[in-house]
Amino acid sequence: MSAQLQSHPGPWVYPLAARPCCCAFSALFSELAQTKLSWGWLSMLHPHFPIASDPLWAERSPDHLLLNHSFRVLADSGTEIAIVLDGSGSIDPEDFERAKAFIYNMMKAFYEKCFECDFALVQYGSDIRTEFNLQDSWNANATLQNVQNITQLCNVTKTASAIQHVLDSIFNESQGSQKNAAKIMVVLTDGEIFLDPMNLTTVINSPKMARIDRYAIGVGKAFNKPNALSELRLIASDPDESHLFRVTNYSALDGLLSTLQQKIIAIEGTAGDVTEYELAQTGFSAQILDKQHILVGAVGAYDWSGGVLLYDWVTKIATFLNESKEAKEAKYGYLGYSVAVVNAQDGAWYVAGAPQHSMTGKVLVFKKDGSKQILQGDQVGSYFGSELCSVDVNQDEETDYLLVGAPLYHIHGEEGRVYVYQLKVKTLASNGFFSCVGHLSVQAPSAFARFGFTVASIGDINKDGYVDVAVGAPLEDRLLDSSTFGSIYIYNGDKNGIRSTFSQRIRAAEVAPGLQYFGQSIDGGFDFTDDSLIDITVGSFGNVTVLRSRPVVRFDVTMRFTPERIFIFHNNSIITAEFPIYLSCLHIFLNFVLLQPCDYDCFSSITLKVSYQLSNSNENMDHPAPMLDIYQEPEAYFQVPYKKDCNNKAICAANLTLRSQTQKKLVVGDTKELTMDISLVNSGDDSYMTTMVLKYPRNLQFKKMIPKPSSTVIHCDQPKLFAHLLSCMGCKIGHPIFRKTAVSQMSVSTITMQDPFSLIYLFVCRPTPVVYVNVSQGHSENKEFQFNINGENRFRAQIELEILVPIRIQGHSITRMKNVTGTQASNEVQCQCVHCVITSDRENITVIAELPLTDSQQILKDRTDLLVTGEITFNKHLYEGLKEENHRAEITVVLLKTQVINTLPVVIGSSVGGFLLLAFIIFILFKVNIFVDMVTSTCHSCWLRSQ
Repeated sequence: MSAQLQSHPGPWVYPLAARPCCCAFSALFSELAQTKLSWGWLSMLHPHFPIASDPLWAERSPDHLLLNHSFRVLADSGTEIAIVLDGSGSIDPEDFERAKAFIYNMMKAFYEKCFECDFALVQYGSDIRTEFNLQDSWNANATLQNVQNITQLCNVTKTASAIQHVLDSIFNESQGSQKNAAKIMVVLTDGEIFLDPMNLTTVINSPKMARIDRYAIGVGKAFNKPNALSELRLIASDPDESHLFRVTNYSALDGLLSTLQQKIIAIEGTAGDVTEYELAQTGFSAQILDKQHILVGAVGAYDWSGGVLLYDWVTKIATFLNESKEAKEAKYGYLGYSVAVVNAQDGAWYVAGAPQHSMTGKVLVFKKDGSKQILQGDQVGSYFGSELCSVDVNQDEETDYLLVGAPLYHIHGEEGRVYVYQLKVKTLASNGFFSCVGHLSVQAPSAFARFGFTVASIGDINKDGYVDVAVGAPLEDRLLDSSTFGSIYIYNGDKNGIRSTFSQRIRAAEVAPGLQYFGQSIDGGFDFTDDSLIDITVGSFGNVTVLRSRPVVRFDVTMRFTPERIFIFHNNSIITAEFPIYLSCLHIFLNFVLLQPCDYDCFSSITLKVSYQLSNSNENMDHPAPMLDIYQEPEAYFQVPYKKDCNNKAICAANLTLRSQTQKKLVVGDTKELTMDISLVNSGDDSYMTTMVLKYPRNLQFKKMIPKPSSTVIHCDQPKLFAHLLSCMGCKIGHPIFRKTAVSQMSVSTITMQDPFSLIYLFVCRPTPVVYVNVSQGHSENKEFQFNINGENRFRAQIELEILVPIRIQGHSITRMKNVTGTQASNEVQCQCVHCVITSDRENITVIAELPLTDSQQILKDRTDLLVTGEITFNKHLYEGLKEENHRAEITVVLLKTQVINTLPVVIGSSVGGFLLLAFIIFILFKVNIFVDMVTSTCHSCWLRSQ
């Protein structure tokens, strides 16, 4: 057994020294400072924080400007100069070249003095031709080259048409003209208008000419004529003394350069009450692009709206970039507070931060195509954009991420935050853009730490091929110790980007006592110690600390085994081996532990675990102690396989065939015992640790397993619950090896549990067995036929209740039904069938039928009996029913017809007889009353006589 180790050097941050430092950018800005531009002097700006108290800025009030030598996105201001060049045939080719040289020198001088000047050039002759427009002039070098490439048109002199062309096609917003920009027209001609279809007076008095300052330059003796001089004066704005110039020939044009520059470009100035560049504080932030270009911020430009300046060391041309000064939210935004350069697929992008823009902060990304992207802060007062850092993680010379610092981001008190934006690749629909993918994490952010005050790309310090990042928190631990405070955090890059959690935190107290504001500036990528490892520098108040990298060791561990496979197996074997390996100055211990869990797996490969660590005996400042890579586990696993009989194949391939046989029909609850004959045959390679699992319903109870005499050894475990309504039992077949050509046979017997819950035990009844209907009246009636289902259906088998209702007798309708699913008919009675699907144990089904009895009397007897039947049906292949005689119920409908008697004669006869009887009774009573009166009178007379 042997091990091979490989080590790869890499760095880890290690404090080397902390020394006082006093540095300046005098060499860097010496040449730039010597160039006096129209906005003032370039200067190194103090960072606006009190040195004696808090160097981190109480209110750092700058903003950034963005520059680009190849393009500009200008504010809604500046100066637009349109040059109208006479290219008619009256000008000699040599004089035309002198005119081109004059325009070249004029534009070059203006570019050097005015970085907000844009040019357009129109030549006229036989045609009116735009040589370049305002947008083309954003590239100064290319524009000057275009001047030299101009060819003369010759022929006629269409001065008025050329001026009108400038009004229509140059000073037009669709062509790049800015609405509020100062507009200047310079006309260079050698004589009187000739064959021009347009009238000069009409053109000059056009409403489009308002707010355009015109300069006219006449060359030659042609302007001694009154008409030519009158045209020249009409072209020039008033007063003529400052807008009209005459020279005798084209060679004398260079004498006008100084005069034109003084007339057109102010040395310094303001726009009303708004300061422009006199407080620009150019150089507040800086980024060196290459040997030719530098990008600096000018936070104070335009009332502290700010901007960015790109300066070309070779051409001495500066380009200014800022947000529109008309945007109210841009005022005091401090654009240019930080600057960064992004290397995208289509070229360089320039990024500037405005930490006070809209109170939440903003970052502007100026792209190659002239468009821009805005990254907006999400918390008021967080100072989002005060620090920018572009990172090329995979070192392919294209930027992968943009880190944006917000050091005043507050949860409990200005903890700070660093946002991570990923550069999405260019597609057909987009030129690429930044997308926020999260922020760098600090496990326990310290209140008032101002994490993200500085962010720096420090190179690949751990030598894994990916660039790493350092973030400063210069006020961390200040509340605990005001004499020593500040920290930096190291975040490593990998193939997936920048790790969101830090790998190392370096506190000021760990470096040297007395360091204050440790981490207020960070830089890296240099090898100060000449050990091929990258070091970083960290600034603090009055000191610069160089942190030296420690080598990072990575091990690639390999092992060889002799013999390669284990032939003999010993149960419960544990082998431990330990031996030292010396590699240079490293003392490495390797521990090998053989783990053999034979209780459940005796044929899987044996696993060896190799763990290692570094033992550092002393600390040497000249040779910092190496360390292991924290992202690599200090252990490795290897497997030792067993020798198996697989016909020299790497993997054994058993061919197992399982067959079973049992009685065809099982009625759970009725069948008392079930026997299954199982046969397992191996016709392939040896099968190791073969196990058969038998699953069966829980209402079956395992009884016994009887192996056949010729079978291999079989051991079955106790049955156990497997899943809902299932039990399982595992049987080990021929353990540990089920040899090829081996046969395993067994008989498994089970008994059914006494609870016959898999049977269907349902019955149908009818609450009203007989329903009587009198059909003599001939009216329609609605009758209800109710069937009740009761019993047990625990498996929720699908049961159908089929109800047959008679609807016709001898072709005559006697009932009407709805929702009919089928019909059944006999010779005399036709029925409709209603189907109801039931899965429950109890259900009440009611069928309502309408009996239209109007025309039924002629076909009905005095008594007609009809049967309404209900019957249960189910799949008898799967379920067994008990007491099937109860699966059918009948309701008898008795239709009664009574004889109809005509009662009208009886009523009339009875009425007449009654009247006659009544008259006879009255007559008798009348007679009786007279007789009484007579008797009474006779008795009275007798009484009188007796007296």
